[in-house]
Amino acid sequence: MIKTNGNVYSTKSADIWLDSIGIIHINYKQGMKINIKHAKENHIKITEASLNLKRPILADIRKTKFVSKEARDYFSKHELLKIGLAGAIIVDLPITKAMGNFFLKINRPLIDSQLFVTKTDAIEWLKKYL
Repeated sequence: MIKTNGNVYSTKSADIWLDSIGIIHINYKQGMKINIKHAKENHIKITEASLNLKRPILADIRKTKFVSKEARDYFSKHELLKIGLAGAIIVDLPITKAMGNFFLKINRPLIDSQLFVTKTDAIEWLKKYL
């Protein structure tokens, strides 16, 4: 089991930490509707957790209700370049993964990004960026 480095940063919408192998984790809280304000607040905490180094990022969005277009755009474009090497997003259902993959093809994040249904698969994929 991969452990945290000890610091967990909580925002209104997520818990964020750096694990012992160098991956940033973002666990979104139950029932959240993520908007641009949440995205910006989380970006600040992700930067703190990363110790100002570019790192792979694992975002677990299974508990969220909704992510606004503005929040998706914020993280898929310029802001993510400052903090991320790659992005793995965990979704809850294969159908959500299929829809998300369509979104990734249209939106084209500026870092390598992929959707997963399991955390184990997501972490294995991110390890190649360490």
